[in-house]
Amino acid sequence: MYESLYRPHIYGEKVRDQLTGNITSYKVIGDPAGKNVLIVDDICDGGMTFKLLAKDLLARVRRVYRYSLPMGFFSKGLKDPI
Repeated sequence: MYESLYRPHIYGEKVRDQLTGNITSYKVIGDPAGKNVLIVDDICDGGMTFKLLAKDLLARVRRVYRYSLPMGFFSKGLKDPI
């Protein structure tokens, strides 16, 4: 009756230093090789999550897209981080 809501996905985790705001480590769970990748982030402030992941993924994937929920702080301005 209903089409399955499951869709293949790759998951990423990051660790951020709460004092500096810098991302200290991250990992991607799954194999994105040769795929189109959509990076979804709940909040966009400086764009560092996207910039870091995109730089790493672009060597392995076909294309990288980004989306963040309409909830941005943009404390570093609105200039594109790439």
